[in-house]
Parts: sequence; structure tokens; C-alpha cells
Amino acid sequence: MKKSNPIFNSAEFQKHLLAWYRSHARVLPWRVDTRTLSTRGRDPYAANPYHVWLSEIMLQQTVVATVIPYFNKFIKNYPDIFVLARAKEADIMRDWAGLGYYARARNLIMCAKQICDEHGGIFPSDEDTLLELKGIGAYTAAAIRAIAFNKPAIVVDGNIERIVSRVFRITEFLPAAKLILKQYAAEFYLRDKHPAEMAQALMDLGATICVPKNPRCELCPVSKFCAVAHTAEAGTYPRKKPKDVRPVRRGFTLILYTKAGDVWCETRGGHRMLGGMLGLPSSDWDQKGEDCKFDVRHAKKIGIVKHIFSHFELQMDVYAQIITKREMAVYKNSGMFVPRDGIVNAGLPSLFKKAMKVFNDEKF
Repeated sequence: MKKSNPIFNSAEFQKHLLAWYRSHARVLPWRVDTRTLSTRGRDPYAANPYHVWLSEIMLQQTVVATVIPYFNKFIKNYPDIFVLARAKEADIMRDWAGLGYYARARNLIMCAKQICDEHGGIFPSDEDTLLELKGIGAYTAAAIRAIAFNKPAIVVDGNIERIVSRVFRITEFLPAAKLILKQYAAEFYLRDKHPAEMAQALMDLGATICVPKNPRCELCPVSKFCAVAHTAEAGTYPRKKPKDVRPVRRGFTLILYTKAGDVWCETRGGHRMLGGMLGLPSSDWDQKGEDCKFDVRHAKKIGIVKHIFSHFELQMDVYAQIITKREMAVYKNSGMFVPRDGIVNAGLPSLFKKAMKVFNDEKF
């Protein structure tokens, strides 16, 4: 691989970056605070593998500020891998509600069981074995190995891709450039003596200094090694092709409520989007071949909500209809009534929370 940046020096880059990190590291609940290290017991730089794994799964396509309260809630409710593996899926899905990308939660459950059944509840430290676990890909395996075990690994998340693209001025477009970026990222970790710190230092640099727009080059501890630092083009890296227009799907949801204020909710089928989650009856907007069992012709349309999924935008009409519990008796095995006051804590995904807001704003 031909180096595109003659001013880059791996050893000096690591020295300057780690010096900065040891003074400016973000304090996060799943991390070891390097400023208060204890040398007793296991490697003091290595974090709790369960905490690292849980945080990395939650952080996929989700920002740190959103993840922190969910992480803290999970650690309180499921303090170790054994408790998580034994927990009811419905409880885990409820606690995950609002975090989005619900396949992560289902993979989390399967991975917890796999680690307990196949590894005695002990996380493996080698990447090949980690990659055999449900929901763990190349990045997550490398992150666990580095951060949880302080072992050498080439960790490359979105923040680190951005730093690589700028330091080495990688002009290829994402996502095709991902392999190139990982090859160049290896230069950051060359003869790395501090794997846990190095990976997290790069993450923090990307999150706080080498940000997507208007990078703060004047504050960067390694700007002198960067090919585009202090230039007008710095903010244009990494290079991305224009996004395709996100298609729009349309559907409806129906809020069935009683005079007493109870709202009918159903557990969505496992094969559907938001599968296993508690939701409101709705049409087949996820195109899984499962139409709503209720007719909206006699219901009142009260509004519309919009929700962005990774590969489409949903525009969903919201209907409401008053019913009696006797009318719903025939459906007792497919759903349940939830008190209106408690529905916020029932574990509804964000999509259905938006629909309930429309309903509440109408003051039914």
C-alpha cells in the first residue's frame, strides 16, 4: 500500500493522540476512566466485556447521548450476561423501546444465550470466535478485543473512518472506500502498545474534534500529521456519493380505546419490523404480508405521523375508535388493554408513541 501522506509518523501520531486522550477522554459509563486507574487484579486498561459488548451493540447507528440512559437502565435491570440470557424477551424488548433498529435487541438476546450456553458466560477475546456470535460483525469484534481485553485490533468505526480519510486524503467515495480506509487505519495501530486507549482515543477525537462538519483543526492534537488539516476541503472528507431518494410508504394505525381510557395493544409478529414489540394495530406498511385485522371505515382519522426508517420513510394515517372490552373479547389471545396513563412505559416503539401523541393531543 502506497502511503499518500509523507508527513504521517505512526509512533509520533500515537504519542500525541494518547497524551491528549489522557487529559480529555469522555467519561462514559461503559469505560475505564484512565485518570483513576487501579493496577490491582486484571489489566487495568481493560473494561468489563459485558459492558463493552452491550454499549457497542447499542451504539450501532445511534449517538452516545441517546445510548447512555438505555445502557444504564440495562445494567440496572440485567447486571450481567447470565441475567440477560434468562430474562423474558418481552421485558428486554420493552426496555429497548425507543432505541430503534430492533433487530439489534433480538440479536442481543440470542448472543447472550450463545455466550452462556457455549462459553460459560465468558466472552471470548479472539476475533474469530467473537465473529461466530450473533450480531457481532468485524467492527464490534475488534472493538471488544481492544477495549475489553486491551489486545491489538484494528478498530474502525464511522468516527475513525473520517479521521483516516482526512489524515491520508482518501478521495474514493464511501461506501466503496471502506476497505481502503481500513487498510490505512492499520497505520494508526502500527506497533500499538495501548490498544484499549488507542481505539477510544480515536473515537473521541472523531466525536469531539474531527467532527463531520467544520472540523476543529485548531484544537486537534495530531493536525500536523493530517493531509487536509486547516484547509477548506477538510470538511468534505470522507467523500460520499449523493444519497438515493428515500422511498415513501403509506399505511395506517388504529387506536382502539375504551370510555375508561384503556388502549388496545398487540405484540407484533417476530417476522415483522418492530417484531416482538408491543404496538398498535396497523396496516402492512412493512410489507410482510400481514394486514390489520381491524376495519378503519368506521373510525375517525385524527392525524398523520411521519417516521424515518433506514431504507424508507413511512407516512402513517392515525385513526381512533371507541370500543368496549366485550367487543374485544374475541381478540383476547392476540393483544391486551393498556391503561392510557401507563402506555408511555409499556415499551411502545417511537413510531407508535408518535401516534399516541396525536391521540392525546386530540383529548379523546
